[in-house]
Amino acid sequence: MVCNLVVCDLLGATTVLPRFMVHFLTGQKKIAYISAIAQAFRVQTYGFAMQNILGVMAYDRYIAVCEPLRYHAIMTSARMHSCCALAWAIAVICIVVLFAFHVNAPLCSNTIKHVFCSNRTILNLACSPTPLNNIYGLSLAWSVNTSIFLVIALSYLRILHATPIVFELEGFYVPPGYGAFLFFLALCNYMVMLFANGVVLCIIVIDKNLHRPMFVMVCNLVVCDLLGGTTVLPRFMVHFLTGQKKIAYISAIAQAFCVHTYGFAMQTILGVMAYDRYIAVCEPLRYHAIMTSARLHSCCALAWATAVLCIVVLFAFHVNAPLCGNTIKHVYCSNRAILNLACSPTPLNNIYGLSMTWCVNTSVFLIIAFSYFRILHATVKQGRDARSKAFQTCAPHLVVYVLYQIASVVLIIIQRFPSLSQNIKRFFSILFIVVPPVINPIIYGLPIVFELEGFYVPPGYGNFLFFLALCNYMVMLFANGVVLCIIVIDKNLHRPMFVMVCNLVVCDLLGATTVLPRFMVHFLTGQKTIAYISAIAQAFCVHTYGFAMQTILGVMAYDRYIAVCEPLRYHAIMTSARMHSCCALAWATAVLFLVVLFAFHVNTPLCSNSIKHVYCSNRAILNLACSPTPLNNIYGLSLAWCVNTSVFLIIAFSYFRILHATVKQGRDARSKAFQTCAPHLVVLMENYTYNSLTLQLEGLNVSKEYLYPVFLFIFFSYLFIIVTNVSIAVLIFIDKNLHQPMYLLFCNLPFNDILGNSILVPRLLMDMLKPPSERLIGYHECVLQAFTSHMFGTTSHTVLMIMAIDRCVAICYPLRYAAIMTNKMVIKLTVSAWGVAFVLVGILLGLTIRLNRCRTMIESPYCDNAGLFKLSCDNVFINNVYGLTFTVVLFTASIGTMVITYTKITVVCLTSKSKSLNSKALKTCSTHLVLFLIMIFSGMSVITLHRFPQYTNYRKFTSILFHIVPGSLNPIIYGVQSKEIRKFLANSFKSKKVWPLC
Repeated sequence: MVCNLVVCDLLGATTVLPRFMVHFLTGQKKIAYISAIAQAFRVQTYGFAMQNILGVMAYDRYIAVCEPLRYHAIMTSARMHSCCALAWAIAVICIVVLFAFHVNAPLCSNTIKHVFCSNRTILNLACSPTPLNNIYGLSLAWSVNTSIFLVIALSYLRILHATPIVFELEGFYVPPGYGAFLFFLALCNYMVMLFANGVVLCIIVIDKNLHRPMFVMVCNLVVCDLLGGTTVLPRFMVHFLTGQKKIAYISAIAQAFCVHTYGFAMQTILGVMAYDRYIAVCEPLRYHAIMTSARLHSCCALAWATAVLCIVVLFAFHVNAPLCGNTIKHVYCSNRAILNLACSPTPLNNIYGLSMTWCVNTSVFLIIAFSYFRILHATVKQGRDARSKAFQTCAPHLVVYVLYQIASVVLIIIQRFPSLSQNIKRFFSILFIVVPPVINPIIYGLPIVFELEGFYVPPGYGNFLFFLALCNYMVMLFANGVVLCIIVIDKNLHRPMFVMVCNLVVCDLLGATTVLPRFMVHFLTGQKTIAYISAIAQAFCVHTYGFAMQTILGVMAYDRYIAVCEPLRYHAIMTSARMHSCCALAWATAVLFLVVLFAFHVNTPLCSNSIKHVYCSNRAILNLACSPTPLNNIYGLSLAWCVNTSVFLIIAFSYFRILHATVKQGRDARSKAFQTCAPHLVVLMENYTYNSLTLQLEGLNVSKEYLYPVFLFIFFSYLFIIVTNVSIAVLIFIDKNLHQPMYLLFCNLPFNDILGNSILVPRLLMDMLKPPSERLIGYHECVLQAFTSHMFGTTSHTVLMIMAIDRCVAICYPLRYAAIMTNKMVIKLTVSAWGVAFVLVGILLGLTIRLNRCRTMIESPYCDNAGLFKLSCDNVFINNVYGLTFTVVLFTASIGTMVITYTKITVVCLTSKSKSLNSKALKTCSTHLVLFLIMIFSGMSVITLHRFPQYTNYRKFTSILFHIVPGSLNPIIYGVQSKEIRKFLANSFKSKKVWPLC
């Protein structure tokens, strides 16, 4: 087979290289028609035959590894030659049919716009469009590529399944009981990294004013940071939470490859950024002529390609290195850590690795040093303003580079101190991956600056006001610190009431630390500017302080109610688990609502930078928006009203019951109750101060050159959705082991995906092939399509909600699971999921049907509620209100259910301290959570793009993907993650005889 591959290579090279040599030597570019056809035929044959031969070789490797005893019986000489002949025959026949279309195609030009001849380049010379050729060519390419990929993927999956290679990471030493705490720290670090980098990335993508070379390079840096952080932090979290240290060979190689790519790409991108800063400062008048879009993307591509190419060569040495161990003495996988397991020395690997590291580091350092030397030389001759501007431009880049180098140097130096504990060494070894991704977006967020209105400070009073603010801050730190230390030190105070006081103290420290230090800087220096990231962080912390203060006070009121009204049962009710659950719920409620509140900022373009307030808040930032923000206002007001009202009702109810209980008791009891409740009540008071039946669809407008690719993409996606969802539904129906509540509830999703896509996609495909003027649809059909579309989205959420309830019961009440989740309960949950969606969507469409219509054009690829009520000239205020309320209630209920159930699951996992339970919960719930996140992301993308009229085409395509993506991924995710489904498929494959491909 290798001989066939060699022949194929010779065919490809001999086809083009001799003509290149003639062209280079003589400048001759002409080629006869017969020669052109022959060259194109050989080129296409080379490409197809290469893939076919590789597919046959993969099958041969599969037999050799998985059936070693039967290898010579299966792969006989006759069969081997048959397979090779079949590989060549398929390629030649497919290409002969492809080129047969050339016979009847008249050509109107003779200039082939390529360096060699191919089928597509010759057909581009045709006098008329060649749709049949295009369809066949694309179908052929897709079919061959997909088939070969599936053959190779299946072969290697079976090979890996037959010979699993598993490593064990040495990891961190986690003291007993500290796993959950370390998991929380890693989770916080990862969330901060995702949030900070996500904010910077979204701002640069959305704001067209930032589509400049510097910010495009910052985007590349952000992607690099996300690559590094996502490579190691999730695995650390799994290790801390479950104690799992094993990693498969493929995962280990992938992690090591990503870690090294992150390290090298970080440096190459910083080198490119230094070159960009050099041009910007030293050649400002020629900057746009030099840093064109083509050069910019070439530089970025070169940075990534250099890193990837170097690492690919580095990891190519692993192929021939036999390993004699499986314990990686590190907290993550790297090239060196894996090669340390080799059975023999690897000098070639060492030499290449050290040489590559030295070359890359030295090259990048020289580029940056040269750039900054030239920048320094240029700015010395200019004025103060030019130097200040150059400093502001270059400082973030220099800080990022220095931080990365410091983290890398610390990693090298720490290994020279054998007396240090292994945990400290391991901690410092991950700094270069953990720290830069968190710090970089903050540093590069600095160029986006707001100016606070601030206080008016009379001349000469700045120092006095600074002193007052400093005293206030010191008193606050001292008083709260003393209270916190006393409660922590004195074990007699480790009671629910004082634990809640600790949470209140932390909340106070958060609120004061958010604003007072900035006030002091303002009073002392007159500085009023604040970076965008800092502004968002300050506003988020201010709102978190306000909301968390109320939720904690609500929890404290509940505690006081139990203490006074149920004194004998107090310790049985307010257990340690319940106390911590209440405190966690108070903080989680505040943070979750505010994350949603601030998520609206991502899509809001700002037209000013002057914040008319003394500190940043959600409303103050949104006042800078270029257009009204009604959705933000409605959500903000609704949130404030709901939280204030809920907490007030809880506290009022608690104190009413306390008052009712103490009236019946003696004077001493009333005095004690007053002393207990008075501090809480005082803190609380401080915080309250024409009707056509035929409509026309705009449809999906796609340019002619992309019509068939988009059509085929949607068509094959629909086929994939139908096949996979029907298959998994039939699988669950056939296998009695899958007749469990979890899978029976999941069956609702395939049915919903089939229904939602079958009503929408076939109609959409037919409309794509029609002129826009012929895309007509009956009114009743349009209403049915809109109803089904909204039912699809709503039912997806309700089904995922009942699945979350099922997972909560399975993990939190395992012994009672069978008694709770009976067949009757499964039917009730299924009926409620579909019934609630039917009622809500029925009301939504009912309000729209009542309207009179004065238009017939639906500006959307398919019918939906918004497109229907926009046809009316009547007042649609109630439609807007109900639609927004419906969306808010659905998302709130959906996210709230997920938060409540997964919070409860997390509490159970953390309190049980059972690694098997935690591992089972992680495997069981991760699938459901991934489905939910896909649905939320798809829905949010459509809602988000509605706010950007300039991205109408993207919104239309995204609204289609909202149906296609979840329907395609749901069965794959559940099929891959579900142990029972994998087991059934494995048994099905094992029970069948291995049939040869030829």
